[in-house]
Amino acid sequence: MRLINATPGIASPAKGFSFTPSGGVMVDSIVDVPIDASRGITIGSAKDAFTVSLPDGAGTVNRGIVDESGVVTYQSSDGNDDAVVPTADGAQFLKVIDNASSPEEFSYPIALPEGGKLVPTTNSPDGPDNSRLAALIFNGAGQVIGSVESPWAYDANGKSVETYFTTDGAILTQRVLHQQEVFAYPVIADPHYRWYKLGVVITFTYTDMQLIAAGGLTAATGLVGVSIP
Repeated sequence: MRLINATPGIASPAKGFSFTPSGGVMVDSIVDVPIDASRGITIGSAKDAFTVSLPDGAGTVNRGIVDESGVVTYQSSDGNDDAVVPTADGAQFLKVIDNASSPEEFSYPIALPEGGKLVPTTNSPDGPDNSRLAALIFNGAGQVIGSVESPWAYDANGKSVETYFTTDGAILTQRVLHQQEVFAYPVIADPHYRWYKLGVVITFTYTDMQLIAAGGLTAATGLVGVSIP
């Protein structure tokens, strides 16, 4: 995929990945990136896992291509390809926007644990957001099991493109405003999902804690070693 390695913000792939029998990529049994894109990418373990599907798009080729670093690329006949970078604690999704006539909106359906929800820190580009997180993912017990990092988008010259997320609680939609001014293509944008496995130390900002409070006082009780400043 073009410019992936040269784009600011690309996560480092997990070094300890392995191949699944079907040819996909697995990281420590908590990140499963299949060759068949229709299966979605599963992040987490057991009852607290969630599965993120790639944006719908005409001409998407379901069978992905794995490179030597473990990044899986899903090609599209319209040029707006997708790539998934498996990381040590989640996965970064990369959308390649091929030209100025490409859409500005890309939706990622999320299959959450029963009773779970996706709670944003802001619903618009003008909303208050002093956090490094764009959203938190809760299980049915109100516990934090994952997060979505703040979004970014860059053109082929490294110029920042305005972007933000919205959600209805189960679908994360990224708006990339690449049609608003002149950019060099392709433009690359990301949603980056992380899973909070037991034993990890998580530092929450004050804004993060406000978001957790909005999800319920028990939101962080499922985490081990949580550090709250």
